[in-house]
Amino acid sequence: MFASSNLLLIPTMLTPLDADEALATFRYIIELLIGENLAIPAAILRQRVPANRLNSSERLISEMLSTLPLADTPMHERDAFAAMKDRGMLHLNLRNAAANSSMRLTLRNLEAAMEDLRSLGKFVSSTVEH
Repeated sequence: MFASSNLLLIPTMLTPLDADEALATFRYIIELLIGENLAIPAAILRQRVPANRLNSSERLISEMLSTLPLADTPMHERDAFAAMKDRGMLHLNLRNAAANSSMRLTLRNLEAAMEDLRSLGKFVSSTVEH
């Protein structure tokens, strides 16, 4: 099932229901890997994390998840990600916004989202290389 994978990312938001499902999925994956005698890295990917402060519930879930392997940086909740369904691919939006001086604020938001993706890419690359 996982034999062709180099890395397994389990996405979760910082909500009790989502975290419970991520934990169950993580456990299931680990049991399968052990049963198949496979050594494939797995990590939790925190998604839609507030860019500012976490509320107390999110902070508790984040602390609980910190005991597991995590992607280096979370994917923050950003309008740029939410709007991809309507606006299309992020890198194309970034290029269009850069060409339009009236979209400076949008450009900054798109650049922040792209930096999140670059960080995730670096994590994936460094994990797969080891």
